[in-house]
This record gives sequence, C-alpha cells and structure tokens, in this order.
Amino acid sequence: MAEAEAEAIPSSSKDVDVEVVHVESSQTPSSGNKSQSRAKASPYVVFVPSKFFEKITSNEKSTVYKCLLGCPSTRTTTVFHSSLMNARRHITTYHRARLSDFNAAFAAGKSAANDKTSPCQSMDKHLVNLKESTTNKQVLTQADLDTKIMKFIIKDSLSIREVEREGFRDLMGSLVGKLVVKKRTYFTERLQTEYSNTKTNLILALESALHVSTTADLWSGRRRSFLGMTVHWLGSDLSRCSACLAVRRVIGSHTFDVIAKLIDSIHKEFGISSKVNCTITDNGSNFLKAFNVFGPNTATSEPEDEDEEDLEDDDDFDFIDIGEIFDRHSQECADKEATTSEESDDDNINVAVTEKERIKLPRHMRCSCHLLNLIATTDVSNISNAAFKKLKRRIEAKLQAIWNKQARSSLASDYIKSKLGVLFVLYNVTRWNSFFDSVECVTKLIGSKNEELAEVFHHFNIAPLTKTEEEFLIEYVRIMEPFTQALDVLQNEEKMSIGCVLPTIRLLQETMTEFSTDISIVYCQPLVSAVLLGLEKRFGLMFHNNHLRLASI
Repeated sequence: MAEAEAEAIPSSSKDVDVEVVHVESSQTPSSGNKSQSRAKASPYVVFVPSKFFEKITSNEKSTVYKCLLGCPSTRTTTVFHSSLMNARRHITTYHRARLSDFNAAFAAGKSAANDKTSPCQSMDKHLVNLKESTTNKQVLTQADLDTKIMKFIIKDSLSIREVEREGFRDLMGSLVGKLVVKKRTYFTERLQTEYSNTKTNLILALESALHVSTTADLWSGRRRSFLGMTVHWLGSDLSRCSACLAVRRVIGSHTFDVIAKLIDSIHKEFGISSKVNCTITDNGSNFLKAFNVFGPNTATSEPEDEDEEDLEDDDDFDFIDIGEIFDRHSQECADKEATTSEESDDDNINVAVTEKERIKLPRHMRCSCHLLNLIATTDVSNISNAAFKKLKRRIEAKLQAIWNKQARSSLASDYIKSKLGVLFVLYNVTRWNSFFDSVECVTKLIGSKNEELAEVFHHFNIAPLTKTEEEFLIEYVRIMEPFTQALDVLQNEEKMSIGCVLPTIRLLQETMTEFSTDISIVYCQPLVSAVLLGLEKRFGLMFHNNHLRLASI
C-alpha cells in the first residue's frame, strides 16, 4: 500500500475526473434539476471491449468475462466495475501482442460512449508540470464531497486517517450539512482505484509518444529507501509533458544490479522500453555501474573464469606439498558435487545469463546540476593551494560555530535576531546552493551591519571576522554567483531542455575565464582555477557529443 500511495500522489494535481464515477448515489435532497439528475445517475461500469471479452455474469461490484482470443473456456476474468486492471493484466499475460489493439479498442469505446475525457486529459492529474485551475465549484452532492476530500488527501500528502480525526470531522460536519464524511476504508479503496485508472490513462498517453526520456533518483528517509522515476515527452502540439512514473521501495543494498532491475521493470511496466532515448541520474557509482553493465554499449558476453579442472591425471609428481593435497581433496569434492548436480548448475547459469540479457537499460546521461554541485564541493575542497585552504578553513570554522549557536539554542536565536534584525540563513548539507545563500547572507551583513555582526561573534566567544576574511567572503560570493545562476537555469522544471546545457556551461566557462584575468581578485584565484578545471573535466566530453551539440543549435 505504501507503494500505491506513493505512486498515486503526483507533484501537482488537477481537478480532472478519471474513469471513476462513484457508485454511491447522493442521499441528500437537492434543490435543482441538475442535482436531482446527479443523484439518480446510474452506477459506473468500466468499458470492456467486446471484441476481446464476452460477458458471462455480473453483480453489483464486478463482472465475469470470457476471453475471445483463444483461451480455454474454463479460464475467466473478473473485472471490477471501477477498474480495467484485471482485463488488461489478462491481455498482458496471455496475449501481449494484442495489447496495443486492446488499448486502442478501449479508448475508442470510451469515445463512442460520449466520454469527453481523452486519455491525455484524464491523466492530467498525474502530470508534474500542470497549471492549477483557479475555479472552485460548490459542493452539492455526496460525490462532490468525496472527490474534494480525496483531492485534499492527495494534494497535501496526508494520511488517510486524517478523515477520522476529531477536528476534521467537526469542521466538515459544520460545513457539509446532511452530507456524510465517509470513513478511512472508503478512501483507501478509492485511492487504489484512482491509482489504477490514472496509471492506465498514463500508459495510453505514453503509447502515442514516439520518444521519451526518464529520470531516476535514489534516496533514504525514515530508515527506508526509495527509487523515484519521472518521464518526459513532447505532446502532439510540441508542448512538454512530464509525469511521475513510480516511487518504489528499495529493499536491501543499493547495488547496481538491484537498481538496473528496478529501472528496467518500471520501463517495461509502462511500455516505454523501446522509446526511452536516455535516462538521467546523478553520479552515484551504483547508477554509473548499472548503466555500464546493462546499457546499450555493453558487451554481450563476459570473460569466463578458466579454472583448472581434474588434477587426478597428473601422476608425474615427485614431490607433493601438503597444501596441494588439501587443494586436491577440495577439488575432488567440488567435482563430485558438480557431477551430481550438473543439470541444476547449468540451469542456474542459464538463469543468470538470461537475467543479464533480459535487463536492458537505455543510454545514460549524468545530471548536469549534480555535476555542478560536485565542482562546487568536491573539486573546491581538493584545491592544493596552502594559503587558500588555510584561510578558507578558518572562515568556515567561524561561520559554522555561529550557525551552530543559532540552530541549537532558542536564546541564541533571539539574541541574534535582536542585534541583526534577521537570522542567519542555515544551509542544507546536500545542496550547495543553500551553502552559498548562507555565505551571501553573511556578506550582506558585513556591508550593512558590520559592527553588530562583530558584537554577535564576541557575545558567543567566537573570534570575529578579520578584514582579510571579509574580503575573502566577498570575493567568494562574487565568483560563485554566476555558478548559482547556471544551476538555477538548469534546474528550471518548465523551460529547461537538453539544448540549454552546453550554452549554459560555455557561458559559465567564459565568465570564469574573465575572473582569471581580473586583478581585483586577490584571495580566490585558486578557486577560479579549480572551477575552470572542474568544468573541463566534468563537461569536456559533452562538447563532443553530437546529440548535445545538435540540440544546442
């Protein structure tokens, strides 16, 4: 259920109905013909293409169908009225070659039934870059109330138990009149149904896309690990479409084979394995190895270990070491075991080879934003200039001490706020941008409230910043500001494209080259050199990549 909830909750949602029309009819008298017609609406039954399935029996919750594609008559499929999942699973399992025809028949049948919601529109709530509707309709029926509560839970990533909390029920009771706030079990079932229908509509939308790209990221939170994936493609009007594919639990070690298998399974689950141009990840060694081993440039066979086998035929030894006796005994035992289980071992080997051949990953691309973060952190920390390193570490120690005081003590925070009028910006260790923001905050205080800043340092028994250290910080912010601007460009979710990578990096290189000849930079010239070397080392090969060069034109 954790996976279902995670995958059913997109980054942003839209008020669009998807396949689901609620079975429960309103029990509240309405004040207009429209409300009365809603209350008398018949329960929804999902459309099942008659070309593929024949109806046998039906009840209030589900219908039993017989497959018309050659399956034995004893094999039936139960399809719940709210979801096509079981029918699609049957086609995928037994008639995969007809899956596209089945999806097309399903889409055509919905259109013929005067359903105004197209597959692309009905999966809008799954998109991550969709604009919110500003119109709010008044809740008139039980179905409207259920939909609003479901949206409330999904949008704010709340626990479904929220609907059973006393405060929530008191609030809703005073607003909805005679309508009923349903219990947790109802919304749990509805969440599963909406997830299934939204996933179906996303698959239909991806079928019409010629090419897609995906991203993958791995993280841990609250002692659990997750792999998240998104997909991006161009619509028929060349507008960018983006959606969340999956957020899956990762059990055990985050090894390259585990990651490769999970990414490949998600691609296959959504039917995009042959359409993925590239997958973008960070520079973690496990991701890099996964794509090196299972990517398109991987050799089909690996060198086999050439172990010596029977030593029993070597009868010409004049001297036998005791260690060789043990080795021979171990070899004999291994040969005996291999003889008795030869077929089983061959099967295991074939399974391992088949497993490797079955996992196919697309072309890999390293995240440009992560590469820039590595330059700003790893490459800068590896600067060998002794004077620069000593000055930088001394400044960082002072700033970290004052930041720790603010973070760990409310009294310290109150004092800092009373003296400076603002609090220091505290950074996140996993995001270099936030460290830059913290340093920039200090440089602004140096320019506007230098005396008060020195008093704050003295109050906490921390040596204040010297004139040299202040000038160093000002130079650091001046040099690294274009770096943060480049990161902001590359991190844009709506207007960023692969064609922006090389121009952005080239402009950053030109800016750093100008800094390298600027005589006003006294303390941070080693920083400029490190950034230039890092850009060349981490992005140099990209300028020879034809895909990136063509995209930049």
